[in-house]
Parts: sequence; C-alpha cells; structure tokens
Amino acid sequence: MAAITPSVKSQSLSDGRNLIQYYGTSATNQADTMTTPTVKKGKQRLISVSVSYDGSATFTGSTMTVGIDSGISPLYDWQTGIGTDNTQYTLYNPTNPITIIKDDAFIIAVPAGGSGREASIVVTVEAEG
Repeated sequence: MAAITPSVKSQSLSDGRNLIQYYGTSATNQADTMTTPTVKKGKQRLISVSVSYDGSATFTGSTMTVGIDSGISPLYDWQTGIGTDNTQYTLYNPTNPITIIKDDAFIIAVPAGGSGREASIVVTVEAEG
C-alpha cells in the first residue's frame, strides 16, 4: 500500500465558514492511503469523503475506510468502512459530526480498483478556529 500526498484547496464562504478540500489520485491498480495534514490549531469537522475510480472497479472483500489518526495515541485511532465491492463511486457524508483536533488527521484507504484503474479521493472539511 502506498501513500497519496494530498493537494489542498481552501475556500472562505460568505457566511464566515472556511472549507478545505484535500484531494489526490492513487497509482494504477494499487491499494493506497491518503492522510490529510495534521491540524495545527483549532479543529476540523468532516463534511464528506468521495472516492471515484476512473472506470468500473473490480475489487471484492474490501471497502474504502475513513479514519482518524490521533495525535494523542494510537489507542484513540478510529475507522469505519464505506462503500461496497466493485463500486465505481462512493460518497460518505457522516450522519453525526466527526471532528478532529490539534495533531489529529483524517486517513482514507482505498483498495486497488483493478487493471488500469485509479482512484480519486476528495476529503472536504470545515476548519474552525
């Protein structure tokens, strides 16, 4: 499993909220992870995670995962599976707030999508403080 270095795009909304998107693309037919930069101050609330393969994905027995890499201790790490086998598009919108604080990061893991397939990942958060 390799690591995807995310690119970053920020946007300040007219209502005062600050949104940040972290995005990247996996290597061809390779399971990958993308970890957002650690929070330096304030906190970040997860808005959504989207994963899309550039064609019909062919993977079974594994799903994408969304997790928290805790800066305090691995004992506080957390993850949940999202998506289903052979899914080309997955969108995860948490039903309950998922917030990280200083020194934490979100981590997304995706399975290999099959021959010639790449996965594009977008993580959208709201930055506070």
